[in-house]
Amino acid sequence: MTILTAVLLCVCAQEKMDNPQYTYWKSFKPGAWVKHKMVMETAGRTIVTEMVTTLTEVNPENVLIEVKTTIDMGIRKMEQPVQKKDVPARIDKKEGQGVLSEKDETIVIDEKSYKCRSYEWEQTQNGQAMKSKGYFCADVPGGTIKSEYTSANLPKPMVLTLVAFEKK
Repeated sequence: MTILTAVLLCVCAQEKMDNPQYTYWKSFKPGAWVKHKMVMETAGRTIVTEMVTTLTEVNPENVLIEVKTTIDMGIRKMEQPVQKKDVPARIDKKEGQGVLSEKDETIVIDEKSYKCRSYEWEQTQNGQAMKSKGYFCADVPGGTIKSEYTSANLPKPMVLTLVAFEKK
């Protein structure tokens, strides 16, 4: 009975992998922050979201971050409550999500060059298929320099872009 239980546990347990988000935060000290702007078009409106993410704690099992978000819908601007997020060092590997391509690239944002690792991937979220491309740099807290998301439900790609950051 114990051998059968062990076999079932191995089959049922999901495979773990390093969490890329943790990897890009772990080398910074608490107080490091990054600001991103995301632009999305939906129902004929442009929605601009600004997010400031601050690292509050680092340890071998996880990092803790706080995200302050402001959403500008054109007719009004809304500040969301600060969200605290636990980013684990290891996560479950998900089926149906795969990297289509991976390469080194240099991109320029606001006249500054960043040497990045770019990835293209596909994923399904809430039953919606999305294609994504992201540029990541270890010199920036959290790593994200730019990401683009396309879907049949979006008239134009949703684009997330680095605005500013401070290392600690």
